[in-house]
Amino acid sequence: MMTKATDEESMDSSLDEETIGSTETTFGMFSLINLAIFPFYQTIYRAFQWKIDCLFISDTENSIFDKAQVPQNYLLRSYMVWRWSALICFLPLSITDTIIGIIDFIEYANELKSWSSSLDDYYDAYVTSLGWVCIVSQGLLPQIIQLLGATISLFTARKHILFSLKVFRYTVALSILMYVWPTFVKGDHYFTLEADLPDENAKTFFHYIRSVLAMSNSFIWMPLILALPNGAILGGTTVMGLLSDLSIPGLLVVFFAPFSVLILLGISALVVQLYGNYCIAIGITFLVLGKLRYFYFAKLFLMGRTEEILKKRIMPLGLVCYYIGLVFITFWLYETKIDNQTIFQILNISGWTVTRFVLDFYNTLLLYRLFFADVVLFVTLACEENSKVKELKGCLAACF
Repeated sequence: MMTKATDEESMDSSLDEETIGSTETTFGMFSLINLAIFPFYQTIYRAFQWKIDCLFISDTENSIFDKAQVPQNYLLRSYMVWRWSALICFLPLSITDTIIGIIDFIEYANELKSWSSSLDDYYDAYVTSLGWVCIVSQGLLPQIIQLLGATISLFTARKHILFSLKVFRYTVALSILMYVWPTFVKGDHYFTLEADLPDENAKTFFHYIRSVLAMSNSFIWMPLILALPNGAILGGTTVMGLLSDLSIPGLLVVFFAPFSVLILLGISALVVQLYGNYCIAIGITFLVLGKLRYFYFAKLFLMGRTEEILKKRIMPLGLVCYYIGLVFITFWLYETKIDNQTIFQILNISGWTVTRFVLDFYNTLLLYRLFFADVVLFVTLACEENSKVKELKGCLAACF
């Protein structure tokens, strides 16, 4: 790790030495235990921290930074270490998501073939080439693109930060594009009718197809819609934990918090009316309560008062509400029965699809957190002016 003298020169009193010292001591006590029991504990701990201005940086990592000629600025190196750790955690999620996506896609393709062939007596319908392209684009390509982009970004994160940032930015944009463009293809182009049918029968068939595709697209989009505001909030808090007492990161948090609440309430309004009971209502209530902390403490976030946020334990409070809400929602999913059928049986959703939905959400959440953290950091450096920001801006310019 860097010496205290180096820290003082690079930070100019912008970082509290007692905080760094306590971090070094803590990791020094448990370093042998971490290596023996769980080698990746430190990486996971760093990846899911929001207060990243005092992260532990090992001697090995510092030597890598020195060889790559990264300036000895603790804030810059802390951000690069956090980003590298987050990408390491993202990679296994992405690999698992891709594998399950392939399994789910094969299962869905087989169902689609059997479903279309079962209509032969009446409709004689077949999936078109464009239909298969759209299905592959939404069902497989985003996960593969994210996996490849994250892998490239990871292996360049500590030596070529500019290239790593660009790759990740294009990865996010391209994966979203793979989700978006098939939604503009009408159901008429997914299937073809080989037999000449009366107009009324053809209209009935394609109307049904459009309804099925609309439901399918909404299910595919759900993890992205849920993860977008939450990823933006996490990205904002990450930069706020790097550069305290600045308004721009907190502004992003307070701006996206209402969207997160509205999405939760919109989904709950639909689900409660269809399959609701007290469990889903309590679960959604706890999730919303967890988001309301951004409104109640909006002043602290807007002013970037990270130390006060830590003292009031605002972040752990939100996590407690989040996990309690998840417990109630999970209980509702598996225990609620209508006509002796679970929610999954009613909606005809397989276990692979549910697993993929959960993985998609957390995968996308981490993806958006990284993306928004990069964006907010550069916007903050461009708009804010103080000694910390100027020094970090100069160090980043030296890297590029």
